[in-house]
Amino acid sequence: DQQIVGISTKCPAWGWVLRGNRIQGAGTGMYLGNSDGSAPFYAGVIEYNLVTQPRGYAIQIKHQHARPALATAPTGRHVTIIRHNVLDKASGGSPHPLARPNLLLGHWPLSGEGAQDEYLVYGNYIADNPHEALVQAEGNVAIYNNVLRNRYGDGIHIQPHNDVPRKVRILFNTVITTGDPVAVRMPETPSAYAQVVASNAVFSPRPIVGGTQQHNALYGYEDASRMLGGGGGDGGRFDPYPADERLRCPPVDPRLLESLPAAQCDFNGRPRTQQSYCGAYAGFGRNPGWLPVLKIKPASSCTNG
Repeated sequence: DQQIVGISTKCPAWGWVLRGNRIQGAGTGMYLGNSDGSAPFYAGVIEYNLVTQPRGYAIQIKHQHARPALATAPTGRHVTIIRHNVLDKASGGSPHPLARPNLLLGHWPLSGEGAQDEYLVYGNYIADNPHEALVQAEGNVAIYNNVLRNRYGDGIHIQPHNDVPRKVRILFNTVITTGDPVAVRMPETPSAYAQVVASNAVFSPRPIVGGTQQHNALYGYEDASRMLGGGGGDGGRFDPYPADERLRCPPVDPRLLESLPAAQCDFNGRPRTQQSYCGAYAGFGRNPGWLPVLKIKPASSCTNG
């Protein structure tokens, strides 16, 4: 049942570190917060976890209403970090109407404490979902340096859920999908916030939709097998490292990288040099790092950011 959860919080929870867990075949891998938005989860770190074959979400962080006034709670702006996880739903997921993304991020409080908080999602390998997108998010979120592969459908959906997207940065991701690679869907009313999609390497039969798009490398789904080390195909090992220099692209606006830890390094933790590349990797040829597989990702650190 989707209500059988690996790790759950049901009270205001801050400063949690969820690290190195293996969760297989749960209804929901991690369910953080409460369905009515009354139990905020914030200022947390979720890293180096492996969640496979969940029926619903691999990780869900619920939307948040006003934060309760607790004497022990920290104040000010915080970030919640989701990094270096492996989230896979190639099998075991519920079909519609119970289909869920691998990762769902709900909005922060709309005003007051927490309204300026942000999700930082980087260094993750998020794979395969036959029924939904890999990632769905709203509110303030930065998604960068990730490898996303969905052989069955869509990649990233930025869209209204319980509120609307606000400040959004989608940068330096390698996205291989048979459906929409990145879609930023906004309400008709103008937004005071920027939603930027820049310097991603996309292999998909469909284009990026919405957002302010800058210097993305766009290729067909079938091009992944020719341009990446192991391709995006269905057989053999998966190696998304660029085979040649065709993913070179203009440098990203440095203002987009402000306050983003490890943004100066790539998926493998290697520094991005003056030669700029679209996608999760800052190089080409032989992959010097970890090949994405359904195992806990080895520890890495960025020494240049």
